[in-house]
Amino acid sequence: MSSSPLRLNRIATRTLLIFSFILQGSLSSRLPNKNAETVISSWPPSHFDTVGDALMLNPFLSILRRAINATSLYQDLNDPSLTYTILAPTNQAFGDLLYKLDMTERELIEDTELLMKVLKFHVIPKSALKADDIRDNAKYETLLQDQFVTFFRESFFFFTKITVQGSDPKSNPAMVIFPDVSAAKSIIHIINKVVLPEL
Repeated sequence: MSSSPLRLNRIATRTLLIFSFILQGSLSSRLPNKNAETVISSWPPSHFDTVGDALMLNPFLSILRRAINATSLYQDLNDPSLTYTILAPTNQAFGDLLYKLDMTERELIEDTELLMKVLKFHVIPKSALKADDIRDNAKYETLLQDQFVTFFRESFFFFTKITVQGSDPKSNPAMVIFPDVSAAKSIIHIINKVVLPEL
């Protein structure tokens, strides 16, 4: 049976991530207080018990984890009975946003109203969408009331590119760089940019 382009894409992305963890482990082994072996062996497992567990075990999502922990979303996202699609921006994505907003991470976390808007905009309630379920130009309402994200899907020879657009159609969309991380009944897609609602 031939593999789908998206499956090949996931395998390639997973392989690159594992190599990046190995490289990180090689560098981190020279530094104190680093447990690289735990990081490499723990990620990426096939399934997490909660969204919080998935974020905790991925060092590239530490800013997102700290942001969520500072809000009331922490309890919701650690409820294994809920069915969500989570768009998870990397640390680099948050770094780019902080530079754009001329803010520090602490200032963003302390701005509770802005932080909640941004975080809720990355949560699609009531459905756990795997990458294979996402159709081109599909709109989904987010946890931020009356605010939608739009997905785009492009297929190439052995590669399927999925991007997600925020409220501004003129802004560059975020790309899904690691899809289909399973956490209880929810699905996490790691993205390379923070998508923004109307602020």
